[in-house]
Amino acid sequence: MTRTLAAALVVSAALTGCSNLASWGSPDVGDDAAPEVQPYDPTEQPGYTPDESEIPQPDFEVGWSCEYDPTYDDDWHNDVICGNGAESHRPYLREGDDFVTEAEIMESAHEYEAELNATQ
Repeated sequence: MTRTLAAALVVSAALTGCSNLASWGSPDVGDDAAPEVQPYDPTEQPGYTPDESEIPQPDFEVGWSCEYDPTYDDDWHNDVICGNGAESHRPYLREGDDFVTEAEIMESAHEYEAELNATQ
Protein backbone atom coordinates (compact mmCIF):
# COMPACT_ATOMS: atom_id res chain seq x y z
CA MET A 1 0.00 0.00 0.00
CA THR A 2 2.80 2.39 0.82
CA ARG A 3 4.44 1.65 -2.50
CA THR A 4 1.19 2.32 -4.36
CA LEU A 5 0.72 5.61 -2.50
CA ALA A 6 4.30 6.65 -3.21
CA ALA A 7 3.89 5.80 -6.91
CA ALA A 8 0.66 7.78 -7.08
CA LEU A 9 2.39 10.81 -5.55
CA VAL A 10 5.28 10.58 -8.03
CA VAL A 11 2.88 10.33 -10.98
CA SER A 12 0.81 13.25 -9.63
CA ALA A 13 3.91 15.40 -9.16
CA ALA A 14 5.15 14.53 -12.64
CA LEU A 15 1.83 15.43 -14.23
CA THR A 16 1.70 18.75 -12.35
CA GLY A 17 5.22 19.55 -13.50
CA CYS A 18 4.36 18.72 -17.11
CA SER A 19 1.38 21.02 -17.15
CA ASN A 20 3.59 23.85 -15.87
CA LEU A 21 6.26 23.06 -18.45
CA ALA A 22 3.72 23.19 -21.26
CA SER A 23 3.06 26.88 -20.60
CA TRP A 24 6.71 27.80 -19.93
CA GLY A 25 8.09 30.14 -22.58
CA SER A 26 4.67 30.99 -23.95
CA PRO A 27 4.42 34.70 -24.93
CA ASP A 28 1.05 34.88 -23.20
CA VAL A 29 2.53 34.10 -19.78
CA GLY A 30 3.67 36.95 -17.52
CA ASP A 31 7.26 38.17 -17.69
CA ASP A 32 8.41 35.77 -20.41
CA ALA A 33 7.02 38.04 -23.16
CA ALA A 34 9.55 40.47 -24.64
CA PRO A 35 8.42 44.11 -24.82
CA GLU A 36 7.70 45.49 -28.27
CA VAL A 37 10.44 47.89 -29.35
CA GLN A 38 9.30 51.07 -31.11
CA PRO A 39 11.63 52.86 -33.55
CA TYR A 40 13.08 56.17 -32.34
CA ASP A 41 11.04 59.16 -33.47
CA PRO A 42 12.47 62.56 -32.49
CA THR A 43 9.12 64.28 -33.13
CA GLU A 44 7.62 62.43 -30.15
CA GLN A 45 10.28 63.61 -27.69
CA PRO A 46 9.43 66.23 -25.03
CA GLY A 47 10.47 69.72 -26.05
CA TYR A 48 10.76 68.88 -29.75
CA THR A 49 10.24 71.91 -32.00
CA PRO A 50 10.00 71.33 -35.76
CA ASP A 51 11.82 73.65 -38.14
CA GLU A 52 9.98 75.40 -40.99
CA SER A 53 10.70 72.62 -43.50
CA GLU A 54 8.90 70.05 -41.33
CA ILE A 55 5.65 72.01 -41.01
CA PRO A 56 3.22 70.93 -43.73
CA GLN A 57 1.91 73.80 -45.83
CA PRO A 58 -1.52 73.73 -47.44
CA ASP A 59 -1.64 73.30 -51.21
CA PHE A 60 -4.15 76.11 -51.48
CA GLU A 61 -4.49 79.66 -50.27
CA VAL A 62 -6.68 79.91 -47.20
CA GLY A 63 -9.44 82.47 -47.64
CA TRP A 64 -11.78 84.23 -45.29
CA SER A 65 -14.80 82.37 -44.01
CA CYS A 66 -17.62 83.74 -41.84
CA GLU A 67 -19.92 81.72 -39.64
CA TYR A 68 -22.79 82.38 -37.29
CA ASP A 69 -21.52 82.58 -33.70
CA PRO A 70 -23.98 84.32 -31.35
CA THR A 71 -22.54 86.43 -28.53
CA TYR A 72 -25.74 86.51 -26.44
CA ASP A 73 -25.09 90.17 -25.63
CA ASP A 74 -28.45 91.36 -27.06
CA ASP A 75 -26.63 92.98 -29.98
CA TRP A 76 -27.44 90.91 -33.07
CA HIS A 77 -25.07 92.91 -35.27
CA ASN A 78 -21.93 91.10 -34.03
CA ASP A 79 -23.17 87.49 -34.06
CA VAL A 80 -20.78 86.49 -36.86
CA ILE A 81 -17.11 85.59 -36.63
CA CYS A 82 -14.84 85.68 -39.67
CA GLY A 83 -11.43 84.07 -39.93
CA ASN A 84 -8.79 82.99 -42.41
CA GLY A 85 -6.80 80.51 -40.34
CA ALA A 86 -4.29 83.08 -39.10
CA GLU A 87 -6.59 85.78 -37.73
CA SER A 88 -10.23 86.31 -36.90
CA HIS A 89 -12.58 89.15 -36.04
CA ARG A 90 -16.25 89.96 -35.47
CA PRO A 91 -17.62 92.42 -38.04
CA TYR A 92 -20.48 94.71 -37.04
CA LEU A 93 -23.07 94.05 -39.75
CA ARG A 94 -26.48 95.58 -40.65
CA GLU A 95 -26.06 98.60 -38.39
CA GLY A 96 -29.30 100.23 -39.57
CA ASP A 97 -31.55 97.33 -38.49
CA ASP A 98 -33.13 97.30 -35.02
CA PHE A 99 -33.48 93.50 -35.07
CA VAL A 100 -31.47 91.08 -37.19
CA THR A 101 -32.37 87.42 -37.82
CA GLU A 102 -29.79 84.70 -38.33
CA ALA A 103 -30.67 84.47 -42.04
CA GLU A 104 -30.23 88.23 -42.49
CA ILE A 105 -26.92 88.39 -40.63
CA MET A 106 -25.58 85.42 -42.63
CA GLU A 107 -26.61 87.07 -45.90
CA SER A 108 -24.56 90.10 -44.91
CA ALA A 109 -21.77 87.87 -43.60
CA HIS A 110 -21.43 86.14 -46.98
CA GLU A 111 -21.25 89.51 -48.73
CA TYR A 112 -18.59 90.66 -46.24
CA GLU A 113 -16.70 87.38 -46.69
CA ALA A 114 -16.68 87.91 -50.48
CA GLU A 115 -15.29 91.45 -50.01
CA LEU A 116 -12.50 90.14 -47.76
CA ASN A 117 -11.56 87.41 -50.23
CA ALA A 118 -11.61 89.85 -53.17
CA THR A 119 -8.98 92.06 -51.50
CA GLN A 120 -6.46 89.26 -50.86
